Amino acid sequence: APVEPPPPEPVEPVENPAPVEREAVSRVILDEEPAFRFNPQPVYPRASKRRNEEGVVRLRVQTDPNGRVIQVEIARGSGHNLLDRAAVAAVSRWHCDPTYVNGRRVAVEFFTNIDFDLTNP
Repeated sequence: APVEPPPPEPVEPVENPAPVEREAVSRVILDEEPAFRFNPQPVYPRASKRRNEEGVVRLRVQTDPNGRVIQVEIARGSGHNLLDRAAVAAVSRWHCDPTYVNGRRVAVEFFTNIDFDLTNP
């Protein structure tokens, strides 16, 4: 006969949770892209065009409190190294409008997709 797993332990509700420190926010994760001051699209690599390479590169982007991009990581590559590198190079130059929390500028993190499509180079 199958063995039943034990029931989960009950969780005690918290009566008075500790207040969240307002000044503690140093980085905000956004559900959508922020407003951009400067976000040129990447140059489609010539070698990729010759090879008919297409794809979407999903990038994780972090900015400083002034909106300057400070880190770009490939969250999901296109399957083509040249396209991935072109996307990272372009997004590394982007500059966003600052994001404010409690009246203070904060660093942000967001995801963006760069689409390499030969019908719309």
